[in-house]
Amino acid sequence: MEIFFTNYHDPLFSIIILFLIVFIISFVSYWWSIYKHKEENNQIKNFIKKFETNKDLLEYEIFAKDKNISLESIILIALLYEKQGEYEKAIEIYLMLLERVESKEEKIQIFTMLGKLYFKAGFLKRSEITFLEGLKYYPRNKEALKYLLVIYDKLRKYNRVLEILNSLEELGVDVKKQKEYIKALGIITDLRLSYLDKKKKLLKLCEKNLSAQRVTLEFISRNEKDLKFKEISFFNFYEVMDILWYLPKERIVLADTDNKALLEILSARGIVKRADKSDIFELDVLIKLKNRGYDRADLRFEYICKECKQVFPLFFYRCPHCYSFDSAYIIPKIVRRENEKGNNL
Repeated sequence: MEIFFTNYHDPLFSIIILFLIVFIISFVSYWWSIYKHKEENNQIKNFIKKFETNKDLLEYEIFAKDKNISLESIILIALLYEKQGEYEKAIEIYLMLLERVESKEEKIQIFTMLGKLYFKAGFLKRSEITFLEGLKYYPRNKEALKYLLVIYDKLRKYNRVLEILNSLEELGVDVKKQKEYIKALGIITDLRLSYLDKKKKLLKLCEKNLSAQRVTLEFISRNEKDLKFKEISFFNFYEVMDILWYLPKERIVLADTDNKALLEILSARGIVKRADKSDIFELDVLIKLKNRGYDRADLRFEYICKECKQVFPLFFYRCPHCYSFDSAYIIPKIVRRENEKGNNL
């Protein structure tokens, strides 16, 4: 037996075995990469088949698949069509480019640009599918995740929104305010809870985080005839002064409170006379005018996004232009009071 196994003790034999193992691993890795490449190409072809191809746009296929034309040049043409509002042509070019590009980075780029274009054109479902397909190649794509966040928010899929927020949080993005806002919406839309249970949960949530206060105040004011400030005395009322300003006087039940912001706003409206001044210029002017008996001044509000600086006539939680969250800044403006028959919140 010892004679039979002598070769196993030969160093040359060990080297041959080592090279054989390396060869097998390399061989398997090579064919596995080819298989994965083919599988990815098949997935992209199946993805493209999900969307109908406009036969009138096949003229773009020649230059979109021509490798003599740089990828940057073709993308520039697609962006030009997008800027002109010809979304269908730009989409067709991106779909053709998906069959042309080879590298992982290029695929991620095209999927992201195509998803953003579908989103811009209003095709939310197609945009969702596109971003999810792109995330298969690079799950840490923050831009794709942020767009998916907006899509699920628009579709009111709050469970999916929380999943995306958790992913972004793992990538180091600060999403604390958004999570509290979505949790508040989840409580409000939970059909299993009674109104009182919802209110209790919302108020508890507001104690821990201020970002849920506005949506909570909106919810309470929609469901209660009289708004009692005692239970929400810890709110930052400067951030919701527009809601309080348009709230009918007869619905305000003012118990003992020393909330400075609340007293200033209600004094500016002329409901109480418990504030002589305010650090906010518009409120300060109205308080002084009310104290002198002048009652023809009023407030109106505009909302500016702190990120993109766009101005909107209505409040927003997420900017309609740049999709930034919690970026609305309230701008009060003194105007001449109009004769009003009613006041709606």
